[in-house]
Amino acid sequence: MVSAATDKGLPMLALGAAAATAVAAAGIYASRTPQEDNQYHFIVFLDGKSGCSRNGKLVSLPKDSLQQLEDAVCSSLGITPGCSLFVYDTKEQLLQETLQEQLQQHLSNSKGWRGCALLPLIAAISGQLSSDAAQLSPLKLPPSGPRPLPVVRNALLATTGPYEPPFYNFWHHLFTPDKVDRWGETVRVQLPSNPVDRQALRGHYDDFEAAIAASVHTCDADVLQELLERQEDFPKMWNRANERMFTRMAENGIFTSDTPSSDWQTVHGLFPRGFNQLKIQTAYFPIIVKKTHNFVAEWSRYEPGHVVTGVNNWLACLTADAVIKAACNVDMDNIARRARDEPAHPILETFRRLGAINPATAKPWQVVGLANYLNPFYDTEAGQERLYNQLKVQLQGMVEQLVEETRRGELGDTLLSSLISERSPATGLYVRQSLLFSHFATLLVAGHETTANTMGFLMYHLSQNPQWEQRLRAEIREVLGGRAELAASDIPRLVVAEACFKEALRLHPPAGNVGRDAAHDTVLKGQFLVRRGQRISINLVALHRQPRHWGGEFGDPNCFNPARFMPGAAEAAGRHPHAFKPFGFGVRACAGMQFAMW
Repeated sequence: MVSAATDKGLPMLALGAAAATAVAAAGIYASRTPQEDNQYHFIVFLDGKSGCSRNGKLVSLPKDSLQQLEDAVCSSLGITPGCSLFVYDTKEQLLQETLQEQLQQHLSNSKGWRGCALLPLIAAISGQLSSDAAQLSPLKLPPSGPRPLPVVRNALLATTGPYEPPFYNFWHHLFTPDKVDRWGETVRVQLPSNPVDRQALRGHYDDFEAAIAASVHTCDADVLQELLERQEDFPKMWNRANERMFTRMAENGIFTSDTPSSDWQTVHGLFPRGFNQLKIQTAYFPIIVKKTHNFVAEWSRYEPGHVVTGVNNWLACLTADAVIKAACNVDMDNIARRARDEPAHPILETFRRLGAINPATAKPWQVVGLANYLNPFYDTEAGQERLYNQLKVQLQGMVEQLVEETRRGELGDTLLSSLISERSPATGLYVRQSLLFSHFATLLVAGHETTANTMGFLMYHLSQNPQWEQRLRAEIREVLGGRAELAASDIPRLVVAEACFKEALRLHPPAGNVGRDAAHDTVLKGQFLVRRGQRISINLVALHRQPRHWGGEFGDPNCFNPARFMPGAAEAAGRHPHAFKPFGFGVRACAGMQFAMW
């Protein structure tokens, strides 16, 4: 959707300044894409005993049927006839005898911009506006960000800039201090339409074109708090084109499925139990310690001053060994394999190859080879698909063998055995057999790569900040007190270590962006109209670097300073309670975040 009053560029060219001002004054909201000209469209909010709902319903009527507006509204909202209708922005009551004239006053200026008018109304059951409804602010669209270009719209925000990861570029283009001063912490971004998005949303939303015409991007902690408080209104949905590439491998796993789906609710009832605090302290901590010993022992073989290459590979071997041993009781022994310069365990090696050749992300010549790519008689796309499917079948076979060993009781009581044999307390259902591979793939992706990356960033920042490395060493020596090995009871005393790890997570969140979709036409922050199906993208890179949360006495928010996470620092700085969300939030927060922190 586009606000003709606030958007830059094309709307002004279409309407002219005077017409744009008139549209703004009338409170008009236009869909970005054309709709039938013979209809009027309204978003109606119910004002009942508990006040005015923040969620509305789309009601469309032929222009020659306006006298049936009240009946259509009551039918849509499921209320008995007799309500009174008010214009949301002006609180002006619509009267039957002057309905045509009143609506013409509000809607006549909307045709200059592609599409039809969309007028928010309030349906008051009592006949009068409640005090809650009477105080509502006029609705508006979130401010428009950079001017969209023809065809590609704002797509270049992700692909151009000084960074490789797209969400860092979004932060750079939208949310650095000078940009926030310009349009605030919540902006509307227009994206080119994508056939995958259209296919996913068509039929699910009344006005799916409006849902995909623009997305709302934010680094506002208050918005995040509202999404957390209204989780049913803003579920996580996995239906966009850039998300489908991950479902090529993980399919409908715990990370790559929609919150309302039965599959997600079933596995979510079991997965967090496998990583609760008690299991971490009693069952998993010894595994973490042992794998860390193995890692340190291998690195200790190097002479002082030796340059270790492939550090992220080393760290991924460490975290994969710990995660799979804890979740499945399988010792992959990747650290020793890496030390011997051997390929990783077949499961991990196949998983890595599969990720590297995903046709959705990999360059075709990297997959099929340059010779085949340049061969005009070679079908590159078919070759990519063939290789990808072969590797996926291999990985599925390995996981199926692991599942059968677990089912036979050969691997003991594990998270995997829980997924196989237990009913979910959330739904009372068993996890579907066909989804066990999906959940295992999710465990590999989210369970080891993210932690390995964070450890790599932490090692880098400590190398650049020797004062914090020294403080960390001193704390460890003090806590150990001459012992050679940590105990689980020592972990709460490692406050410098925790602060350093959290600071690395702040600067480099494992997921740079977290998305939620509006389940209804709704109001956000009491002022922004958000269409049903529209994506709200929380840029965690930007949230974690906003000066009002992370600057001040702690210096440049882009610089490493673990003092931000020392005991009492957040309270003393008055930091927003939702300014730090590296593991996501709400019911979709990472199930293994406690395991990752240990």
